[in-house]
Amino acid sequence: MGPWSAPVEACIILGVDRTRLLECLAADAARLGEVAGWDLAASVPTCPDWTVGDLVRHVANGYLNVVVRRLRLPKDWPVQDLTGEQPIPALQRCYAALAEEFASRSDDDRVAGDRETVRFWIRRMAQETVIHRLDAELAAGAPVTPIPEDLAADGVGEMLWLFLDHETHAWPENYAGHLVDWGGRCLLVSAGTAAWRVSLRTGGAEVSPAGDDGDADATIRGEPAAVLMWLYNRAADDAVEVDGDTEMIGQFRRLLTAGTSTS
Repeated sequence: MGPWSAPVEACIILGVDRTRLLECLAADAARLGEVAGWDLAASVPTCPDWTVGDLVRHVANGYLNVVVRRLRLPKDWPVQDLTGEQPIPALQRCYAALAEEFASRSDDDRVAGDRETVRFWIRRMAQETVIHRLDAELAAGAPVTPIPEDLAADGVGEMLWLFLDHETHAWPENYAGHLVDWGGRCLLVSAGTAAWRVSLRTGGAEVSPAGDDGDADATIRGEPAAVLMWLYNRAADDAVEVDGDTEMIGQFRRLLTAGTSTS
């Protein structure tokens, strides 16, 4: 996934504050490590070709070699090879480095040549971790820990603004096979009390806040956690209420899959 600019971050509705995001991140990182310890060799049904051990290393690598390294200057923080470490100790070590880095910085500290803020990465890691914690629980056949409503609604907003709107405009060539012009028609995504309107153009998707008034050609509606899981292909179609133009909904789902597969 490429860099994100300040205007993109500004358009994301930051409805969950730093303290809450860090609280959720800590809880989900701990739960991921706990569940992963049951069977590192288990297959992850939501991440084809991955074992739970692969999943845990992926998260640990993201903490350390993507985020911590990005917050520091790459020349001062070389990429670390985690393949020789046991997955759970690696996760714990990398999470500790991430938490320490976040604690040492304010939300508005700018990184990566002023393109991003610490606040952006706190949110991104909270959302990344809750999804992969869910993956580990599904792999282990463990009870799925409920995703808090505020975190889930925030994640739906991030998914639509970041993976859909920004990504398709920044790199339209990566989505050329899926971008079509809906000619002013729109799709409504409603998650609890929050709603967004989505329209497609050949140059990218357009997302805007909306009232949940049902005035759309297609609608996806449900509780925030159910909508978030559906958007990430972690829930069956009947987990949410889907109405209207099925072709539009299919195009929308394919775009989201293309976006998250490169994250």
